[in-house]
Amino acid sequence: MECPYQPLNDYVLLKRIEEGVTEIRGIVIPDSAQKKNNKAEVIAVGPGCNALEDGDIVLFTRYGGTDTELDDEDYILVRSAEVYLKLRRKPLVRAAS
Repeated sequence: MECPYQPLNDYVLLKRIEEGVTEIRGIVIPDSAQKKNNKAEVIAVGPGCNALEDGDIVLFTRYGGTDTELDDEDYILVRSAEVYLKLRRKPLVRAAS
């Protein structure tokens, strides 16, 4: 499905990847007490961002960007400089020693 949103300049539209419910010894930790997850999927990229493409999984600055809601979905809009790691889609193949 093609994204109906087009970020401008070097902005990137991200969808946070939820890690699930956090428990410590059977006690559920409420969302308000958990750290924000900084792992996200790239939904759309602006024309000034050449390093990322739709569908990439990235790590971004934990407290950067702007949280926004579009069509009842939560997204984060960040500058490409706030994305500091793109996760590999395939595992590395290491040569046998």
